Order: sequence, then structure tokens, then C-alpha cells
Amino acid sequence: MIAKEIYNELVIARVKELKGCRPIETLVELISCSNYFNKVQLVEGVIDCVFFMPQSSVSMCQMFGTVFLLDYTYKTNKFGMPLLNVVGITLTYATFNVAFAFLHAKNKEAYAWVLEQFFEVMTSKVLCTDLELALMNRITRIFLGYHNILYCWHINKNILVNCKTRFSNVEWQ
Repeated sequence: MIAKEIYNELVIARVKELKGCRPIETLVELISCSNYFNKVQLVEGVIDCVFFMPQSSVSMCQMFGTVFLLDYTYKTNKFGMPLLNVVGITLTYATFNVAFAFLHAKNKEAYAWVLEQFFEVMTSKVLCTDLELALMNRITRIFLGYHNILYCWHINKNILVNCKTRFSNVEWQ
């Protein structure tokens, strides 16, 4: 078979698997029938946001629910919706996936909805994010008493970028 024939066969198999639905609709069907806590927000009958977390993550959160990291992908995927990933940290600094959310947009309303779904299941006092202002504003406005801190990685990257312009004779790694 040539590459084009293989590609065509994959497309046919994908269409059969989706049963005429969009990929995000198939995901919602799968997590609704599985062992997941999930919520779906519809706008005019169309899926706007999807939040889900495995039941195993709920029990991990109950044991290690102090600090959670929230990060947002900037690349689109087959769902056509960016992904927000929530990660927890154990006492030995190992990380585990807690929850996922596909959002229609990176705006305050979408972030507010996701945070409300997350805190329906789990509460924490510290959330760690990158410099996503809409997300940071939702955390401080909706969840009073919570602390939002920035990832050290993002802070270090910003320092390097800003210092390179001031110290041109230093070799940076």
C-alpha cells in the first residue's frame, strides 16, 4: 500500500469509530459511561467546555490536596479546543494528573466554570499557574483566601529573557 491508501484507511476507521459524531462528542460519551467525574457545559446545544477527572484522581486529591498546578496548552488538538491540565503533587514531590478540561476559549468565564467544577470535588489552598492573567484573576476573585503562585520555570525564563538584553557579554545556557 502507498501512504495515501494507508491515510485513507485510517480516515475511514476514524469515521466509523466516531459514529458520525464530532471527536469532542465522542469523548463526552466515553467519560460519561466510564469511571470519571465529569461535567459538560453546553451553549445553544453545542459543547462549550468539558471537565473530567478519573475517580482515582479524586482519592489521590484527598490524600495530597495541598498544591495543584494548572497549565494550559496553546496548541489545538483533534477536539479543536485547548486543554487545561490540573496536576497534583505528592509528599515525595511526585506528580499525578488530577483533572482535564477542554475549553472553548481562554477567558474568565471559561476559567470560572472549570474552577467551580474542580472545587466541587476538591479544595486546596494553593494553586500554581503560569502568567495567565484571566486564570489568575478568576482564582483571586472566586476563591477568596486561596493563594495563586507562579511556576519557578516561568519566572526563571522571564529573568533570562530580560537579563540577556542587559548583559550582552555573558554566555547564556
